Amino acid sequence: MSRVLIPLFYTTGDRFHHDLAIPVPPLAGLQRARELSGLDPSSDGYRFATAALLRERNRVVHALEAAAGIMDAFAPSQARGRRVPSAAGARRAGRAERRQIDE
Repeated sequence: MSRVLIPLFYTTGDRFHHDLAIPVPPLAGLQRARELSGLDPSSDGYRFATAALLRERNRVVHALEAAAGIMDAFAPSQARGRRVPSAAGARRAGRAERRQIDE
């Protein structure tokens, strides 16, 4: 699971993107959210920051879904008589919730 979550917390791109050898704040890809309050919502800078943050949100969701899938692989299929939801079911529910947020 650390192979999924560590890059999320300490890198700014995907696994094929080379980060510079400088200190990076935790959840570095989401740091642009701090800029939004100082930008005009109709400016290009605001739109570029928003687009970058949406891509980063997708990266975070993907990593968390992958981590949930790993956890599901180790969870028993029956926990005290109730069924543990599958990773696929969690992904479908997450996509439906994100669609509602985006609308």
